[in-house]
Amino acid sequence: MSQNDFTIANQTFPNTRSDINSALQALAGLSSGTSAPSTTYAYQLWADTTNTLLKIRNGANSAWVTIGTLDAANLALLPLAGGSLAGAVNWIKGSNVASSATTDIGAATGNVVDVTGTTTITSLGSTGQAGAVRVVRFTGVLLLTYHSANLILPGAASITTAANDVAVFVSLGGGSWYCAAYQRASGQAVISNQVTPNQQTFTSSGTWTKPSTGTYARVQVWGAGGGGGSSNTFSGGGGGGSYKEAVFLLSSLGSTESVTIGAGGSGSTGGTGGGGGSTSFGSHLTGYGGGGGGVGGTNGGCGGGLLANAYSSNPASAPSGNDICPDPGGRVSFEGMGGGHRGTSVAVGGYYTGGGGVTGSGYGGNSVWGGGGGCGGTGTPGSSKFGGAGGAGAAGHGSVPGGGGGSEGNSGGGNGGSGKCVVMTW
Repeated sequence: MSQNDFTIANQTFPNTRSDINSALQALAGLSSGTSAPSTTYAYQLWADTTNTLLKIRNGANSAWVTIGTLDAANLALLPLAGGSLAGAVNWIKGSNVASSATTDIGAATGNVVDVTGTTTITSLGSTGQAGAVRVVRFTGVLLLTYHSANLILPGAASITTAANDVAVFVSLGGGSWYCAAYQRASGQAVISNQVTPNQQTFTSSGTWTKPSTGTYARVQVWGAGGGGGSSNTFSGGGGGGSYKEAVFLLSSLGSTESVTIGAGGSGSTGGTGGGGGSTSFGSHLTGYGGGGGGVGGTNGGCGGGLLANAYSSNPASAPSGNDICPDPGGRVSFEGMGGGHRGTSVAVGGYYTGGGGVTGSGYGGNSVWGGGGGCGGTGTPGSSKFGGAGGAGAAGHGSVPGGGGGSEGNSGGGNGGSGKCVVMTW
């Protein structure tokens, strides 16, 4: 250990040589010692052996500044190549930055900064080197304008800030900044409004267009109701149209899909009512229409979904493409049939299937999702929670979607309600 005042006084040669050697030893040993040198100079190095620290005198020669720890690799300093820190890194909060079109957060005096004001921001400046990080708190309401290269924001959309919203921006260099995180003061997700449910409702045939955002599509289809029959004896109300639904991956659907809305069956003025048409969503889903009301005292009240104009008890005559199941009377009913029976006073209802039509003073079949069945004369039409109601006697028309038409003897039958298609994506 050696210290020297580095001043060579006028003296004899042996003393001069000794003084020079002492000064050189002090330089070589970084003025090491248990206490600071008595004579100091700006930017002088001192190896503080008491605290095992390397120190340097400041430019004003008024204080010592610690550089690092003696006898430790890299003086216990983190090398440029990186490494592990044994303690916390405490960022300082820089001065506030006023919002402007170009809000240069790269030039901020700290890694944490408040951006004040309400001016729309289109750029965060080009000062920040690649890898620079800024934690920004907004104190007011302003618009952060999305840019695919220079201001990259979550959801690829602009953000309207609120007071105390916080964002973390990372510089990609050259004036390009990436928002690595954005936390709203309200706690709401920043992109919660970017995928808005999209609903398209069709009551007439058309084309469905896939929206640009979303993952799933729920498709609902209602077949049309059958028309009411008419004769000089008892005649039946039309059957309600059936209901179907399915959920698809949006990616499995085409960019467009044709939608066909089934037409309501026509009410007859002297015979069996017309069958309701089918409603379809492309080739993915079909809801079958209700059957037309029958004629004659023992042939009224065709069930919903029978796609033929008249009730048939012959399975072989079933139109192709229908789902077939037996009805409570042992006869064959078709997908969507509510089950109006000849000579019964109450038609069979359904849940997804349409309600059956009924003759005379009977009760049309109810449904939850399908159309209600129509009734004849003084009867009560079937109702539905989500489908259309059946038409009343006196040739009442069925409601949309899928209500069966009513009947009034030889006065004519009511038309069935047309079908419907609803497509919701999210």
